[in-house]
Amino acid sequence: MPDWLPRFYTAAALIDARPLTAEEMPEHVFEALVEGRIGEIDLEEIDETVPIEEPEISFADTRPGLAQRPLRALALARLCRALPTAEDLARWLAPGAITVIACRPAGLAGDLAIVLAQLIEAEHPTRKLNLVCSSGRATAPETKPLDAVAGFWKDALAEGGGAHLLILGDAAQLPRRMARLLPPVLQLGPPDREVVAAALSLGDPGPLVGDCALPQDAALARLGADAWRLALRLPDLAGRAAELRRLTEVAAGTRDAGPVLEDLCLDGPVAAAARRLVADIAAWRAGRIAWSQMTRSLLIYGEPGTGKTWLARAVAGSAGLPLVTASLAEWQAAGHLGDMLREMRAAFARARSNAPCVLILDELDAAGSRASGDRHAVSYRAQVIAGLLQELDGVLGLKGVLVLATTNDARAIDPALLRPGRIDRVLALPRPSPAAVRAILARLVAALPGAVRGAITGADLDRLSRRAAGRSPAELDAALREAQSRAREAGRAVTAGDIAAALGLGREDPAVLRRVAVHEAGHAVMLHQTRRGRITGARIGMTGGHVAVEDLPLLDTRAGLEDQLACCLAGRAAEELILGAPTTGAGGGAASDLGRATQLAAEIERGYGLGAGLLWQADPGAVLATDPALAARVEAHLQRALRHARATLIAERPRLEALTARLLAERVIEGDPFAAPRTAPAAARWGAEAGADVAAVTAPAAGGPTGPAGTEARHGGA
Repeated sequence: MPDWLPRFYTAAALIDARPLTAEEMPEHVFEALVEGRIGEIDLEEIDETVPIEEPEISFADTRPGLAQRPLRALALARLCRALPTAEDLARWLAPGAITVIACRPAGLAGDLAIVLAQLIEAEHPTRKLNLVCSSGRATAPETKPLDAVAGFWKDALAEGGGAHLLILGDAAQLPRRMARLLPPVLQLGPPDREVVAAALSLGDPGPLVGDCALPQDAALARLGADAWRLALRLPDLAGRAAELRRLTEVAAGTRDAGPVLEDLCLDGPVAAAARRLVADIAAWRAGRIAWSQMTRSLLIYGEPGTGKTWLARAVAGSAGLPLVTASLAEWQAAGHLGDMLREMRAAFARARSNAPCVLILDELDAAGSRASGDRHAVSYRAQVIAGLLQELDGVLGLKGVLVLATTNDARAIDPALLRPGRIDRVLALPRPSPAAVRAILARLVAALPGAVRGAITGADLDRLSRRAAGRSPAELDAALREAQSRAREAGRAVTAGDIAAALGLGREDPAVLRRVAVHEAGHAVMLHQTRRGRITGARIGMTGGHVAVEDLPLLDTRAGLEDQLACCLAGRAAEELILGAPTTGAGGGAASDLGRATQLAAEIERGYGLGAGLLWQADPGAVLATDPALAARVEAHLQRALRHARATLIAERPRLEALTARLLAERVIEGDPFAAPRTAPAAARWGAEAGADVAAVTAPAAGGPTGPAGTEARHGGA
């Protein structure tokens, strides 16, 4: 038997034995009057002809005992475990004592306040205590908890030497200036099996104490106040235990529907960071590390569809933590600025009351930045950011709340939000690697019902993943749904051809593929020769190619920038050298090779002060059309860079041709292709493999429709 259990039974007996004075109204009658449930009052209990205050009226024996008030019995059990002796409670009542309690779930704080007042009345009837509860049983307007805390603080500062006790439904309702001065908050965590068994045993001691009929502690900790009220409303022990099991299973089923990290097929730095977060949370919950020793907030940025929100959900699923989701769009939909800020505070309050938990802040860039050049609604934006800064500071100071924010554009976020301490780390979530694409496709195909899945082999998945390299998880998921629709229309199982058509993987043209491979090999060779960053991969396809580069120089000289220009134009130079003439692949939009090279050359002249003068302009590329002298200098930079790239590739032609052949054979190369040189595959081998891909993947089964070619960034981006 726990050492606090005798104290609990003694305290319960004292509370139930409190005499009702002649002036006292039955609690259920009083509560019905206060809550406006007048129709529920039995008028025979009250003689309306006699004033209530007259002493001859008595309501003796009308108060229900704690056995009939299981929520209060639960509150008393939690309290007695925290205060196992009467002397512990007496210290709270000493003259001048100040005590602050945080109750979880927050919705049970009112029951705790009532039972604590009853226990003090029973054990220390002469002691005076200023007892304040910031959140009661009913939902109160937003200002009431704040008013309650402010009133408590005013009374505590007043002279008189009385004892003060504040019960918080949420520890964060305590302003930071007060928290620094008050004693440490006593945390009454969510109910567990021990206190539940004790509370329910008041009605029938014995059957449930130590019984395995109750859910495990971790499951009980996920229940909110409403769930506890639903479970304990039943009159019998078996019914209450069964309802607790049902509600915890519902909560677990909702959580288990979400992903875990193993489902996402991630790799790279962001995957490693996510795994460390999960491991640190486990270590913190086991008491091996302090909350202050771990990363507590993370911003994940990347292109739409890469799975940023899904990753945040997977961290919560793998860590076994409840999830609280919020977004700027949801807050703004509430109405004007005051409504928006109210919804923001409510979201953070949910996170605090559910701690330990994961709070997801979706599309954080919607808050904007005070440094933005857009002056429209600047006052609104400043107030939103100020509110967000205040809430982040409050929630990150609370143990157990892990904040994971997502965005498509990290540059649009206010710098004050991104500083360490608010957002500890900022990590990119790139498009999946070829191995990850293969794993995602395999998982999606395996999830199809057997009759729908058909005979999609591992070789089919290898070919599909090689051709679909760079596609986002959202694109792959949508393609599987589209493939099922195509198969249903044709009245057959899904084939690899259906998936290829849904991904827009049309029939491959060897001539186009060779030109793309030559172009990307030119970029890669030039990057390798000039040491402009670290190559982390290369890929080609019918719709383009890409060479991924990391660790670019933070500070650069003019010579370094001219090398960068040559790297931008090396794809065009390679086409001229190997194929005799360039195509439109190096041009197009601002993100194309020519677009980026032109902008960089203009920056050399009017942005970095490394050209003919020191004059600076905010956007030098935008004034090229109106400044012929600047345009001429930019053109000269580009021509020199093209000559530099051509000369380098002529000297490195064997390397250029070897990498071209390897790209044609493998389509996707992970890591630096020059880190471990390989013998160039024979052209005949590439032709055979390319033909097999076309035959096995691009042609749908009989009766299956073909789809239009998909869209992807043009080749030429280094």
